Amino acid sequence: MLVLTRKPKQVVRIGQDIYVEVLSVNGENVKLGIVAPAEVAILREEVYQSVGAQNREAVARAAETNPLTFLKTAQLSLKQEKTQD
Repeated sequence: MLVLTRKPKQVVRIGQDIYVEVLSVNGENVKLGIVAPAEVAILREEVYQSVGAQNREAVARAAETNPLTFLKTAQLSLKQEKTQD
């Protein structure tokens, strides 16, 4: 983990096309501005965790409801991911 100290209006660059700017600091609150390509997902950690939990629940329900359909759908999804890579 890289730990940095930045002041308002200072920028941290990640790679060639991601910028994080400190917009303001108010007590313990820090407001950040993030510029990144559209294909880069930017989520707060709590949202990321919530989406992951919802996805796991949906997969579990689908597997319980109709295991054969679930397996066929999962297999098709994996094939599509391989062709996209």
